[in-house]
Amino acid sequence: MEENREMGRSDRERIRELEQELEQQKAKYRIISGMVQCGLWEYGIATGELVQSRRVEGMSQNDMLRIPNFRRTMGESGLIAQEDAEVFAALCDSMEHGDEAFSYDLRAYVDEKSRIWLRYEGYTVYADDGTPVKVIGRTLNVSDEKKDEDVVIREAETDPVTGLYTQVSLQERLEEFIRTSTEQERFALYVLDIDNFTATTSEWGHAYGDYVLEKLAKGMQSVFMDSDAMARIEDDEFVMIKTGVKGPADVYSVARAVAKAAERIELKKGNGVSVSMGVSIFPLDGRDYTSLYRKAVIALEETKKNPSSVCTMYEEALSLHQQYRPKREAQQQPQRTEAQKVVAAQQSSKYGPVEKYIVNKTFDMLAGSGTGAEEVVQIFEEIGKYYKYRRIYTIQYDVRKQLAKVRYDWESEKNPYYPQFDRVVRENYDSIRARFANDRLFLSLNTAQLGIVMPEAIRDLYGNSSLFQYVIIDNDETFACICFEKEADRSWSKEEQDVLINLSKLLAIYIERARTKEMLADELKYTHAIIENQQITSYAVIPETMELVYVGDYTGRQYPLAHSGEHCYSAIMGRNSMCQNCPVAALGERDKVHTTETYYTKQKRWISTTASRVTGEDGEKQCLVCWSDVTEFVERVRSKDALTGQLTAEKFESDAMRYVSEHPRASRCMAYFSFPQFHDLNEVWGYQVCNELLRVFATNVASMLRTDELLARITGADFVMMLDYEDRERTQARVEMLLQSAHTAVLRLFPDLQLNIWCGLYRFQNKEDTVSVAVEKANRARKAIGSMQSIATIAVNYEAGDTEQKNSFRAFVENSMRDALTNREFKVFFQPKRDPATDKIIGAEALVRWITAEGQVLEPGSFMPIFEENGFVTELDYYVHKETFRLVREWMENGVNPPVISLGSSWQYMFSADFVSRINFLLQRYNVPAERIELVIPDGISDANMNSVMEVLTALQQIGFVVDIDSYLAKCSLKSQTRDLPANYIQQHPELASRIAAMERRRLSGPMAPEDFTNLIS
Repeated sequence: MEENREMGRSDRERIRELEQELEQQKAKYRIISGMVQCGLWEYGIATGELVQSRRVEGMSQNDMLRIPNFRRTMGESGLIAQEDAEVFAALCDSMEHGDEAFSYDLRAYVDEKSRIWLRYEGYTVYADDGTPVKVIGRTLNVSDEKKDEDVVIREAETDPVTGLYTQVSLQERLEEFIRTSTEQERFALYVLDIDNFTATTSEWGHAYGDYVLEKLAKGMQSVFMDSDAMARIEDDEFVMIKTGVKGPADVYSVARAVAKAAERIELKKGNGVSVSMGVSIFPLDGRDYTSLYRKAVIALEETKKNPSSVCTMYEEALSLHQQYRPKREAQQQPQRTEAQKVVAAQQSSKYGPVEKYIVNKTFDMLAGSGTGAEEVVQIFEEIGKYYKYRRIYTIQYDVRKQLAKVRYDWESEKNPYYPQFDRVVRENYDSIRARFANDRLFLSLNTAQLGIVMPEAIRDLYGNSSLFQYVIIDNDETFACICFEKEADRSWSKEEQDVLINLSKLLAIYIERARTKEMLADELKYTHAIIENQQITSYAVIPETMELVYVGDYTGRQYPLAHSGEHCYSAIMGRNSMCQNCPVAALGERDKVHTTETYYTKQKRWISTTASRVTGEDGEKQCLVCWSDVTEFVERVRSKDALTGQLTAEKFESDAMRYVSEHPRASRCMAYFSFPQFHDLNEVWGYQVCNELLRVFATNVASMLRTDELLARITGADFVMMLDYEDRERTQARVEMLLQSAHTAVLRLFPDLQLNIWCGLYRFQNKEDTVSVAVEKANRARKAIGSMQSIATIAVNYEAGDTEQKNSFRAFVENSMRDALTNREFKVFFQPKRDPATDKIIGAEALVRWITAEGQVLEPGSFMPIFEENGFVTELDYYVHKETFRLVREWMENGVNPPVISLGSSWQYMFSADFVSRINFLLQRYNVPAERIELVIPDGISDANMNSVMEVLTALQQIGFVVDIDSYLAKCSLKSQTRDLPANYIQQHPELASRIAAMERRRLSGPMAPEDFTNLIS
């Protein structure tokens, strides 16, 4: 008795210890299912010790590695990259302060030269009184992810043609040079331009131009070292930085070397490439990119004035050349320079005073800030009245809406707006755009010759005219064209065309500005709506102090204390110090964006926060912070079962439905398994042991699943899987293997535990079954195991019925039917009829058989029901009728007197709208006597369709066809309607049964192929 008590106490202590161990490891199992090659660790907040419990490359490569005083030990070890020291400090702060959840990326040394990226993710476990006890986390190797990010950044920083820097990247490099250089150091900034490059590309094409640029870049790379920098900033313009220059001799030596490298590039004409360069020196000519670049450009213009010169260094005297840099440069738009060129050109031309007035008026309009349509229409009116035009308008193409439309429309007569013309423009936009493939202007003295059809309602207003069009191109894409119209056959003088071209260039600037303003207005409108709808809190801070420098409109309304100068953590978050999981602190020197998700216990909400680097107007480095409450989203997508770490039932159904919809041809099956008498196991072993049983079992099964296969805990001890389906035997064998492997893992922990597993299988039919239906059928197969006489420890039952086979045959039929019709796999056979008194052949019934290309014969009963459902039966009926008429015609031409051939039809075909016309067409085409064809009325005609039946039969009788109503006789006799049917093949019999018997006696043994039947009747 005492011994039994001791054993009972021992069991209870063992169970209690197991419960405590399971409670401590609860957090581990919650994330273990999501880990792939990661390190799982625990951090004791009180001790500062971190215990690494799984293998991970880099910081630790041993199981159960203990790191006492983690912050100091790792900080002094030299394993953490120096540039990530602040990130590591933030990581340690999060662990020591017990942050709810956090994630940090930092670099660690594998050896003296190699580094990898590690991601530390963790969350805190609390005691019953709310005190943080430990941090559970994992370490992921994210080096590949970071490499992908570096590739994207590298592609964004380099020119795709030459491989050199872009202008923005070079400017950043120059600013770095300036920041790290001393007053004694000098470097030169070169601006290089290829002479006559536009003529080269015009003559030989852009592809050849890219070849020249690439060769020149390679030549320059032999002159400039790794410590220097080069960029292509426009089509044929380059900017280079040469460090360590000591005087003009060094500058001109580099310039000569670059010029020689360019001359070695042989053009198709035989001569080499020539270049011009201008140079400015840091810090003599400037201490920023803008100043140095501007002065180098001034020097470049001096070089271009002197054909014998290759390079010019900037001198203060050169700044007197004001024509290269207007005084109001800072206030001018980039397009204004083009506008000034147009005005300068018209001032030197021979325009009349009215023409000058129109050009100057247009330029004055551009100098203003308006972008209203009435200003453009006013200019159109001035032009139209002076030249006596009929109409001036623009055709503009909206790339976002993929739509062409008429804008800025002026007409000499006040005609109303007609939407029909917009439709004409949309329908003919491709041909309109094609007019400008080789030239920017298009002229037609008679638009009637263009072949554009006008609707009758606007033909008089928009019909024939004389048309002049000038195209507006933006980024090599046709954006709009300005259209001038006057009376047909009126010519366009050279002076008039010059004025219109210059006006169009000016108006193009204005129209592009108006389009940009509209696009910005749309962006602002929708961006504002997105912020409001998504409730995004946004603000900008100085990263060193976390002082606010910008507060979004929505943020200002939500947090009235938030304004410039305040600290974001106090004005918005209500804290006395910087937030522990702030993404601003985690932004590395080269990182552009960093995102964190944090759970705030007091507010009981999840916050997703993103920080990105921006530059203020004065060049000050700032961080833009955007965050939103994602609590509802997190709750909605919680997909892991808390006990097993596998999918929940809702997530399983969602993922399975998505997979089935995206892979309609994939072959899948459902497996529903459970543990019978699990309630008894709970009673004997306790809930903690049984919960561990379920976790171990599910984890082992999940580890053996393939990609895209799913496992979920439905309820209690019931699980469901969606698996690949190969065939019945192999699928069942694989399921048995999965369950056996998991069963063995459970027995290693609990050798005395008696465990049975029942599993039902059902092949999931993607077209006919929903996920829930497939799960239910698999469950039904599982339940059926209980009725079996002998049940193994692991029992698998398969439920498919004959649905699988039927669906497979239906898929074959529907996928093959049209090809079979084209390949004449449907064969017409004849069932002979004879007179029982004389034994002579008096007719035959036309039948159809499907003989596949492999020689398999399919009976009509197998495929006709499918054809009747999908409507293909009407096409097959017409095919059989056509073949029958052809054979009858062939018999007659060979001197054979054919008997009456009975043709059956589906009710869908016989009572379709064109049945009578199609059967009459076959009769005429093959010249077959109508009395040789007997038409059989199909079954399935309801009383409601009797009038339609009468109309069809009357029409057939008038043509001369024989109509067989045998299949109708019973119905019509009972209703006394036989006398009303217009059929000439009615034999009255006292009883219907004897009539049908007589019909059956006339049949021979079976259907015959056409050649056999031909021999029979010959």
